[in-house]
Amino acid sequence: MRVGKSIILFGPPGAGKGTQSGLISSITGKPQVSTGDMLREAVKEGTDLGKSAQSYMENGLLVPDQVIMDLIRVRLTNDDADSGLLFDGFPRTLPQAMALEQLTEVEKVISLVVEDDEIVSRITGRRTDPVSGEIYTLFSSLPLQKFPEGSYRGMMTPKRPSERD
Repeated sequence: MRVGKSIILFGPPGAGKGTQSGLISSITGKPQVSTGDMLREAVKEGTDLGKSAQSYMENGLLVPDQVIMDLIRVRLTNDDADSGLLFDGFPRTLPQAMALEQLTEVEKVISLVVEDDEIVSRITGRRTDPVSGEIYTLFSSLPLQKFPEGSYRGMMTPKRPSERD
């Protein structure tokens, strides 16, 4: 199986892979793929691959390359993958990279480089909105209207007394 040309985006945690992959995906039309998201979805749906990965994930262990590659293989069969995918933080190992070569041609590899102190600042300031699931940093200046009602920059805000039922 070989589909269209894919792009790999990698960098350390907090480098902005998720943010940049969204921009790159909108420009190229290639769907963004995060193996972490795929694993969580497979576990949630109770697929065979999800069941295989669940015990590793629950114990804080790395999911074996074979399970990851099987997830990628399945993902590449979706119609939207015909022109390739944008891999966000994948591959992580040399065996994964070699296996990926058998599935899709990689046209670009983009490495995000960010200073260590900036990475620490981003990670320690990272928050997840409990309503929308959006990830953001306390130091970013995202537009407030982006978040659902009842949240402010990703944190639930208490209602004022006048807003309570």
